[in-house]
Amino acid sequence: MVLPKLFGNRESPEFSALLSDIALHQFKIKLLINPNEDDHKLLVEKVNEIAQYVFSFQGMPTELNDELVALSQKILKREWERVKTIS
Repeated sequence: MVLPKLFGNRESPEFSALLSDIALHQFKIKLLINPNEDDHKLLVEKVNEIAQYVFSFQGMPTELNDELVALSQKILKREWERVKTIS
């Protein structure tokens, strides 16, 4: 995905909204993760990496998106298993 083609320019309202959404989700993830778990730290690193691509107007590499999804699924599955053992 190439952001200039998608949003026209950096000053467009759509691009500003995208940057705001990314920043909001970054902070939400940071608040919800366990900073003592390695894969949670890696998740934050991947999110920050994606944000850097977007903020620098470079788009986002597909492989980075795939890595983020796979890592998120792994964490969510483990947390779901943990919750099921509690109930």
